Amino acid sequence: MQSRTQQLEQSAADAQRANAAKSEFLARMSHEIRTPMNGVLGMLEILQTSNLTALQAHYARTAQVSALALLQIINDILDFSKIEAGKLVLESLEFDLQALLQQLRELWSPEADRPASPPRRRRDAPSPAA
Repeated sequence: MQSRTQQLEQSAADAQRANAAKSEFLARMSHEIRTPMNGVLGMLEILQTSNLTALQAHYARTAQVSALALLQIINDILDFSKIEAGKLVLESLEFDLQALLQQLRELWSPEADRPASPPRRRRDAPSPAA
């Protein structure tokens, strides 16, 4: 019985160490990815101040919105590691819902404007009975 208890305690300690290593890895990788992403965002901001055609400006803005979305995902991953470490501090922020919806509309409009592909039917699939 004592051996089984020791095994369970060892397994719990191993799981805690593995979880701590995972959290440390997530925090480190999030930081390593965030640094170059901020460089990309800075260059996109500079690009948008140059003489661009309307289409080029649209592409640059779309790239910026996409990069900001990716940065938010990276920050969310870092937040998960903070939650697991018990170090997350919550904050309440106001945001402009209409502006957010407009950004999403701009981001997804090229996809929405593409003609839909007709549904494909697998040749080996049986036809539904009428």
